[in-house]
Parts: sequence; structure tokens; C-alpha cells
Amino acid sequence: MRTHILLLDENIDSRKRIKFLLHISGYVVTEFALREDAENWISNARRNSRSFDLLLVNYLDATQQTTNFVAFLNAIGSIVPSVLLSRAATENYSTDHIEQYKNKPGYFICFPDEMINTVHSVVNKSTQRMSDAS
Repeated sequence: MRTHILLLDENIDSRKRIKFLLHISGYVVTEFALREDAENWISNARRNSRSFDLLLVNYLDATQQTTNFVAFLNAIGSIVPSVLLSRAATENYSTDHIEQYKNKPGYFICFPDEMINTVHSVVNKSTQRMSDAS
């Protein structure tokens, strides 16, 4: 079964590029522009048989309330690993929201040019942990 990644990115151009790179790397990608849409999908996935293996976030809206974003990441972190891009293609991107996730288990922060290698590494570690547990 192919690894399923949820991609959260408000910028359509970067979202398309990231989705393309993940797709040609062999991943199944479900994309979201809005945090609320991702939260709804995850809530519905818990009630159905759908699941995902990793959350990739390239999203920090300047108007986004920090508490909502942090609460969302905390909820996801208990389910699957999350990869947070530390900067985006846009100049108005701020890393203030993700600073608290450095060195926190289940969260991996990387630069865009390291994204595919980081995703591969996280997926491999996660798969190995599941194999060791069974």
C-alpha cells in the first residue's frame, strides 16, 4: 500500500509543486488549502476506513490565530508524524508558529529543498517502528 500524505498549504502554486514532487516520489497526496478542511477530512477519516501516514504543512496564514494552528498540530501529532516546512516560497511566511515544535517527538522541520529526503526518512522510520512493534 502506498504512503498517503495530507498536504496543507494555502498557496495554490506551491501546493501544486509540492503535490507533484510527492506524487513522482511515489506518494498518494490529499491536498488542502484550509486548515479547517483538513481537520474535517481527518475527523471523517476517523469514522471511516480512510487513513493517512504523514501530515506535510507548508501553511502559515498571516491572519491565522496561533492557538488554532497549534491546537491542530497537537491533535495531529498524536496520530501521525508531521513534517513542517520552515519557510515557503512567499516572502511573508513566518516561522514563529512552528518554533515550539523543534525537537518535539513526532515533528520534523525542514527547508523546502530538503522536503523529499525528510519525508522519505520520516516514512521509513515510521514504517520501521510499526514493524518492530508487531
